Amino acid sequence: MCRGCGGHHGKDDSHHPPIPPDAVVFAQSTEEVAFVVRTCARHATPVIPFGAGTSIEGHVQALHGGICIDMSGMNRVLAVRPDDLDATLEAGMTRMQLDRELRDRGLFFPVDPGADATLGGMAATGPSGSTTVRYGTMRDNVVSLTAVLGQRRSGADRWAGAEVLGRVTAP
Repeated sequence: MCRGCGGHHGKDDSHHPPIPPDAVVFAQSTEEVAFVVRTCARHATPVIPFGAGTSIEGHVQALHGGICIDMSGMNRVLAVRPDDLDATLEAGMTRMQLDRELRDRGLFFPVDPGADATLGGMAATGPSGSTTVRYGTMRDNVVSLTAVLGQRRSGADRWAGAEVLGRVTAP
């Protein structure tokens, strides 16, 4: 049973019953995430990324146990480039946090799945919403990303567990 998470991890907004992980790591950097992923890969231990828990499909359930990496501490904007209409940020930032950061610059983040999801979770699951017809999907709005993966597959752009992410570029 996950100690100290109060049942929060392993539960999302879906109708599925919670299935907590064996442990939770509260990551503060990409390096920490990479260390946990490498260690888990070495020991064949499942890794469950966790952002805001807004999924409605059961993405955060630890069906086979494992280590949950809570990304909520990685919620900083690293750069905003208004002239290019882009920003660099960490995966644990929510869309509403990003909008607050952009508001004073006259900008906003257009992908709105209805929940205050994290940008990392949105990149992983490809949500849509009421603004999709006008502004595109998450895939259309991600220029690049850094993915921490445990095992490489054959092919330059194919990585185990990251088919959804792949190499994403905006037109």
